Amino acid sequence: MSSELKLDGKYFAQALLNVKGFYYCTEPPFVSASGLKEPIYSDHRLLMAHPDMVNNIANGMVKLIKKNYDAPDIIVGVATSALPYATLVSQKLDLPLAYVRPREKDHGRRRLVEGLISDGAKAIIVEDVLVLGISSMNAYNAVVAQGAKVLGIVSIYNLKLARLESNLRKMGVRNYSLYDLDILMQVVAAKKYFDMEKIRLIAKWRENPYDFFEKYYKSEIKR
Repeated sequence: MSSELKLDGKYFAQALLNVKGFYYCTEPPFVSASGLKEPIYSDHRLLMAHPDMVNNIANGMVKLIKKNYDAPDIIVGVATSALPYATLVSQKLDLPLAYVRPREKDHGRRRLVEGLISDGAKAIIVEDVLVLGISSMNAYNAVVAQGAKVLGIVSIYNLKLARLESNLRKMGVRNYSLYDLDILMQVVAAKKYFDMEKIRLIAKWRENPYDFFEKYYKSEIKR
């Protein structure tokens, strides 16, 4: 497989389906770290059982960085799921690595940021999945507090929700992902991974993910 093909979003979407890492459930719904109720869950941690795929993801991220950003001085991973990819990306680019915890440690030196981020350094944040961008905002604020500049965020996947785009604008950074929910649903439909009713409900959820379960799902599906 050529390196260019490995950057194709459908390749990464198919990889997730191959490890059965895409789930649908509405009763109860999944809840993301941001608190958003979702009918779907993408478990990219399962890909870590496949070293070749981890390497392909890191290669894809390196290409996204080289293509879309100025040369960074440091790679910053978001703990914990993005750390394997951030580590590989930093090695492939021969750059220092740091990472941001979800919250300060309650022991030791009580750090939020692990590693050394120099004042004025240009940083790329590495994420695995972007839902609303809450963990990215936490990482962004932590990196800026160190006196560094965030060039942007690269991730494996994002849900392309309007609030995510709004949060990225607030930070003034761009995100580039290897694939997104649009691409994933194209592959899901083509492979008949879910039936059409589930695909329809996922599309309906995306129209208004904040009221879907409280309004549409209760009134239209469970009546």
